[in-house]
Amino acid sequence: MAMLAERQRKAQITSESYKANFLRSLVDQQHESDSAVCGFDSRLAWPDHVWRQRVEQEAANTDEHNKETTSAVAAAEEPEFSVCQQAPCHKHAKWQELKMQEFEQDRADLFHILARGVRLRNKLKTRIRQRREMIDEGWMSNATIVHTKDAVIK
Repeated sequence: MAMLAERQRKAQITSESYKANFLRSLVDQQHESDSAVCGFDSRLAWPDHVWRQRVEQEAANTDEHNKETTSAVAAAEEPEFSVCQQAPCHKHAKWQELKMQEFEQDRADLFHILARGVRLRNKLKTRIRQRREMIDEGWMSNATIVHTKDAVIK
């Protein structure tokens, strides 16, 4: 159960990294074009499960032969998106900085949760190891307690 949660957290971190890279590419494109339009892409507001599907599809598309067939299927399943083309857009003011801060905060939170899970797992392993070391071979035989007077319990 804990390993499953850890894998899910790692998948979420990968998804957040993918979103941050996408945002960086949008910001770079906007700076290169030197246009005065807003440029906000509605894909940045997609829910996390859609981004996770995109990451999984990208991982599946590593094979060049399957890339053409799966990209056509992926395009059909993708929600629609739009790019804001208004010049003085007040709705998306400073969207680049805000989205980058949001992604970095989410990513930091996920790393914190993952680290906490790893620390908890290490503590449990340590406690299990300590309990196993406490058992003395003479005192415990085949998981039963020896009931003799000369048996010393440590």
